[in-house]
Amino acid sequence: MTPKTCRPRRRPIGALAASALAVIAALPASVLLPFGAAHATGASEAASDASGRPPDNRAASTGTAPQAPTKQTGKPAVVFVHGMNDSTGAFDSMVGKFKEAGWSDSDLFAWSYNWKTSNRTNANAFREATEKKFGTSRKIAIVAHSLGSVPTRYAIKTNASFRGRVATWTSLGGPNKHSGQSFWAKQGLNLVCNDDGTATEWGKKNFPNLVSDSTCELDRGGLMRELNTSEDGPTPRATDYEEAVSTSDSVVSNDASLLQGTPNNHHWTVGNVRHENLPRDSGVIDHVVSRVSNGPWKQRDENLDITFTGEKRQCGQSACLDRVYGTASPWAVKVRVTATDDGGDYVREVDVMWGDWSLNTEGLQSMGGDFGVTVEELYGPRRSKSGRV
Repeated sequence: MTPKTCRPRRRPIGALAASALAVIAALPASVLLPFGAAHATGASEAASDASGRPPDNRAASTGTAPQAPTKQTGKPAVVFVHGMNDSTGAFDSMVGKFKEAGWSDSDLFAWSYNWKTSNRTNANAFREATEKKFGTSRKIAIVAHSLGSVPTRYAIKTNASFRGRVATWTSLGGPNKHSGQSFWAKQGLNLVCNDDGTATEWGKKNFPNLVSDSTCELDRGGLMRELNTSEDGPTPRATDYEEAVSTSDSVVSNDASLLQGTPNNHHWTVGNVRHENLPRDSGVIDHVVSRVSNGPWKQRDENLDITFTGEKRQCGQSACLDRVYGTASPWAVKVRVTATDDGGDYVREVDVMWGDWSLNTEGLQSMGGDFGVTVEELYGPRRSKSGRV
């Protein structure tokens, strides 16, 4: 007898689907709420942003040229973004602590959104809502819980102008590399998620509080690859990043939350805090308020002068230039450095991290012993300076 071929995608209500339903029904609620507050299963989803209009369904823009921000002094505004099956109320206690620390109501913004929508779409809506609230010049600090970490980081990564205004991004138990869940992989991810990262109709119908385009994108469709493996990596400058995790988080694994360590990325671990309580826990709240209050946004003057110097050595009859480094406005985001030696111009663009930049010039040579250098700020003040080292 010729064996029959099993094709689970053709029969979503068949044996495999029924088996999955039976197993899911026996699971505790904490397992079935992978990215939001376990006690908020029945919370109504937010279908509009703070302006009252539905979220923008356009894809996040990746090609917009950054606009030069104006000078802004003082502390950054703080934007809070909740996870799935939760609401802006998750941050009520944290908002109160920020007020005690000197922030006013006008400095604080808890963004409400439809978490089921694609993270790419929500990223664009988040940026627009933030710019409507605080304009396009003021620095902001982002505090995101769980699934809220994904569209906020996508907005930072895909828009250099916006990234230049984000002083700090803090993720509380966010699924920053993948969903951190093994359940669906074992039961058959194809039951609930299509290959392109959209949710299946069967998945959305049977698990409306679990399955959506936004959650499927965590494991399918290329969004995580776009966020974490592109040329500028998962934490592009000039934003300062932190992933805060709990050793007691049984919803999103610490491995799924923690991004690779870089000079502008930090990890912070707390114990005995459940996933849904990360934005509500007093110890976590104190840490976040301290991080934003004393963060790197205070360490550099926005109008820092362009400066540069070089590291040279003697190589035969010539001088060799190994590195050029200096300062520029933190709002420049990037500088274009042109170093001139006997062979012509060596031109590279490098990131500005809180006012500092550095370029490996790969041993340029000059018989005369010095080199021409020009530094141009690509965004922000857009100043330039030339000289010799």
